[in-house]
Amino acid sequence: MATDSAPTGTVTNNLHPTRTVGIVDGERVSSVEVTVRRADGDGDINLGQTSVEWDDPTGTYELTSESATGGDGSFTVTSVEDDDGSISESSALNADGDRATLTIDLTALGGALDAGASVTMGLTTPSGGSTEIQLVVPKSLSGQDTVNL
Repeated sequence: MATDSAPTGTVTNNLHPTRTVGIVDGERVSSVEVTVRRADGDGDINLGQTSVEWDDPTGTYELTSESATGGDGSFTVTSVEDDDGSISESSALNADGDRATLTIDLTALGGALDAGASVTMGLTTPSGGSTEIQLVVPKSLSGQDTVNL
């Protein structure tokens, strides 16, 4: 669910998730990959200045990009589709076709996620645009390397 709470006349750029995957280690999800794009018609979004609020069964954590300081933990930004190198050079989504993956190592936070766990993930862009994502780990992880969340 995307929300826009900007004052009149201010543009808020929102992120849209295109893929959410959990990396399975044993019987638990040890990291999460969320591929994002900017919303149609939005301006540039600097993922290096985007923040993530991660709320899982162990607690609530404020995450920043590896290139930023502060927060309870960090996420990495990896280019998926990027014609001009803007993601790898400056973590910026600056074209409609740009896609980047945000990777969160859960072992660095409260620990890996068990089967059936639910997570709320909030993405807030530098302009104040926010997107909330609900993630649910499948009830069975047996024999899986990755799972859709």
